[in-house]
This record gives sequence, structure tokens and C-alpha cells, in this order.
Amino acid sequence: MYRGYVYQYLKGRYGVVIAILTGSICFSLGHIGNIRHYGLNIAFLLNVVLVGVVLALFMRRFGSIWFAFGIEGTWGATILFVLIILALIILEYKKPE
Repeated sequence: MYRGYVYQYLKGRYGVVIAILTGSICFSLGHIGNIRHYGLNIAFLLNVVLVGVVLALFMRRFGSIWFAFGIEGTWGATILFVLIILALIILEYKKPE
């Protein structure tokens, strides 16, 4: 959504840099629901803005929103996989004998 509608609209009106930055800030605000897990943390928000910038640059480089979408999906799946593995390790470690 942010690299699609927001980026395309702003790029035509204000240029690429403004479109990428504004879309990335909107992207971070779209993830503000994660604050309940991470707390209101400026590092978290800056990290998400940076990810938004990188994904927008991928989209710009490859000319397709699908590549950026695939990167974001892969990142989310990797995080989920790592969290599941960590949870299994912790459960195994804390298993009563």
C-alpha cells in the first residue's frame, strides 16, 4: 500500500525522495500496533522507517512492487521461524524432569 499508492502519488507530485521518505514514515506508522510488544521506542520506529526506505529502493531498482513484497514476506517468515525455534528451545530447556 505504502510503496504502491502513496509512493506513486507522491512521486508524481513531489519527486522520488519525498515519496520514499513519506511512504516509509507511513509504513512505520502502519506498524505502530507492534508497540505493545516493543514499547514506544524511537529505535523501533526508525528501524521500520529504514526498512521502508530499503524496500522502496528495491521496488524502484527492480521496477516491481512484488520484489519488495517478497522481501517483506520472507523477512516476516524468517522472524516467525526464528521465534518458533527459540520458543521450542526454551520449552525444552525448561521442561520438568
